[in-house]
Amino acid sequence: MSGANPWQRMGIAINNGQLHTNLVGGFPGSKKWGEAIVNPAGVYDYDIAPYVAGGSTFAATYPVVVYDKKYKRFYSVGANALGAFPAAASTVFDMNNVGMDLLLLDSANVTDRYNAVMREGSTPYLLQFRTVAATDDPVVTVAKVAMNAPDIANATALASSTLTPHIFYAVGNRLLKYETTSNTSTEVFNLPAGESVTKMDYLKGVAGTGQQRLVVATWNGSSGKVYFFNISAVGDLGSNYSHVFNGFNKIIDFAYKY
Repeated sequence: MSGANPWQRMGIAINNGQLHTNLVGGFPGSKKWGEAIVNPAGVYDYDIAPYVAGGSTFAATYPVVVYDKKYKRFYSVGANALGAFPAAASTVFDMNNVGMDLLLLDSANVTDRYNAVMREGSTPYLLQFRTVAATDDPVVTVAKVAMNAPDIANATALASSTLTPHIFYAVGNRLLKYETTSNTSTEVFNLPAGESVTKMDYLKGVAGTGQQRLVVATWNGSSGKVYFFNISAVGDLGSNYSHVFNGFNKIIDFAYKY
């Protein structure tokens, strides 16, 4: 993050469920990570999920938002402490008392809006919130929908599109697409039998192609693969992958290099 205020220049690290901040930019030299910051009660009694929602502009009302797995609630992150949301921020659901398990927190296809795929028992929900509020409209909660998404509560990997209203998820060797606007799901591809998806990520723009891409890592018990799928302007994967790479061990994470 970057901006005029310290909490808008923070790097975020989540280590063993505790959240650390690090001021970045604005002055030379190395900046050390500080101790974990406290919750609103002034103690370290929380367990943050490994996702960070960040505002896209300097003027974001809530520049950094995280989810506490222990007390099943969202926090706004300040430089020295986690913060509760004001009561006026919540109407569709309570940001301070969600009461569900988080499966995915990822950018939606609307600027400053996030998709939170949650689970209450075996029932999946999509909660959407925004990071920008206004004086005359302090509400940040956008939607709470019981998802018509078969098996998403058992998904091994999920990824949200930032150009189309879709969330991709994997169950075993099956790739499925959930559409947020219609609350419908479609099975879009079957990977080879015996392979299961370990990681999935979305790329908004593939250099030189103008296309979106879904990258999928699989494991068959002895070797790993990476698949590239081109995504159309309406969120379709097409009939086959564009590339496949072999010879990996079990892939648990990856990141794009720009």
